[in-house]
Parts: sequence; C-alpha cells; structure tokens
Amino acid sequence: LVEFASHSFDMHQAVTANPYGGRAAAVTTRMYRPAEKRYETDTEYVARLAAGLQRSSDFIARNTGKRPRAIVWPFGEYNDLAMVAAKKAGMPITLALNDGANDARDDPAVIDRLMLTDDPEDTAFADIVTTLRADRPQRVMHVDLDYIWDKSPAQQRRSLDALIERVAASGATTVYLQAY
Repeated sequence: LVEFASHSFDMHQAVTANPYGGRAAAVTTRMYRPAEKRYETDTEYVARLAAGLQRSSDFIARNTGKRPRAIVWPFGEYNDLAMVAAKKAGMPITLALNDGANDARDDPAVIDRLMLTDDPEDTAFADIVTTLRADRPQRVMHVDLDYIWDKSPAQQRRSLDALIERVAASGATTVYLQAY
C-alpha cells in the first residue's frame, strides 16, 4: 500500500547558473563553475544527474530493502537528459508539477501533480482539482535583452539586477525574452 519515491539526493536546491551568480534548479541547470570560469559540460552534467539519482536510490534501498521506481522531480523541473538518467537509475516513473488530470492509460513517464499550499478549505480544494486552475490569469512581461547587455560587466550586472527586481515587483507569471 505504500511505495517510496526518490526526490533526488541533493538536487532539491538551486545551483549557480551563470557568471552573475544567478541560481536555478539543480536538475535542469548546467552549473556555472566560477573558479574555472566555465559551465559544466554535457558529460559532467549527465554524470552529476546519474550520481545524484543513484545515490538516492542506494539510500532508499539501504533503508527500506527496495529500490524506488519513481522520482518526484525537485521543483517539478526535468528535461530529456534527466528522464534518461532516472530511467537508467531504475526510476521510469516520474512526477512533475504540471497541472493536469492523469489517466490510467497515460504513459507513467511523467505524471502530473498539483501543488497545493495554504491548506485550502473543502470548496477551494474542490475548485482547484476540478478546474485545474484553468481560470488562473497569466501576467506577461516582455523583455528586450538588448537593453540589458553592456560592454561593461558592472553596468550589465546593474541592469540585470534592476530587471530582476522589476520582474519580481510586477508579479509577472511569464516573461518573454527578445534577443538578437
């Protein structure tokens, strides 16, 4: 009646994603290595994914006697390489954070799930589940990256910091980037 799933060993965190110190989900980000002034290579990234998933599987097996068949992606984030790594680690069933209904006939490679917060009352819970938040408004912001780029790294960082603050203050749920 109970099955344990992996949530990775140490990938439920943000990692350094760029030279400016930006951070993003560990599962889907090729880490920036400041000391080496370079990004993680594809080979290093795949090895990190494989090691993290295997370490989690080993931990669960050691403590329960059974390896997990499923992984619940940290932050709901995954990509094709993460899916391959999970399958190789014996976890062909994955759970993301996409709103949607699941059907027993669906491919279990990615199962949708709803993240509920604030302990909603019965009626609010029923509304979330039945509508799958279909009426949720989308607040969009368009950003032209030409206004962020600058020859001066210091100025570019100030522009990027200001942009991040504007996006956060706006409440945007989606940001479209325009780059040339």
